[in-house]
Amino acid sequence: MAFIEDGSWSPEDARQFYELVATGSADTDLVMLIESKGAPVVGELERPFEDGKARLSIGGYHWSVQVPESSSQHQVVPNNLIVARRSDAATAVIASLLRTQEKDLKVVISAFKAGGDSRAQEAQAAFELVLDKARICRLVLNSGGAWGAPSELISIAYRSLKVKSAPQKETGLRGAVRECEFTRN
Repeated sequence: MAFIEDGSWSPEDARQFYELVATGSADTDLVMLIESKGAPVVGELERPFEDGKARLSIGGYHWSVQVPESSSQHQVVPNNLIVARRSDAATAVIASLLRTQEKDLKVVISAFKAGGDSRAQEAQAAFELVLDKARICRLVLNSGGAWGAPSELISIAYRSLKVKSAPQKETGLRGAVRECEFTRN
């Protein structure tokens, strides 16, 4: 995504991102945990989870990591995580976390493959992005576009990010988890 001079997204870029996530798969449920000082941010998602913590529904996310061609030391550069979601009861809390610049958030994006009982508490994620020492660094609120409802883009900075993936069985349980961690200075 391109940014305009002040570092914000242009309305066109935001629209394109919403279009991208609107074409997501009905075969995968995406949720996000934001935890501040041990307490999860609570939205309107009523689904139970294995750890008993509340999650937020999300439409999609964008994260990238790269090694710049000009890097002589092949330094890996992980970028901020960008999350798209429909605004709900959690929006004001997320805005407050930005305003107060909470710097020790835990954020987890989880993907559950569809199948079985989506309300089953014992379902385990087949894919996760786990961010530690995270903070909300940008919040874009808008409406219209593919979703046609109040929506938000959230940019999240972090100290470390783990990518976790595993096969998921029809029962909702997962197999062996593979993991890769990226850290920032």
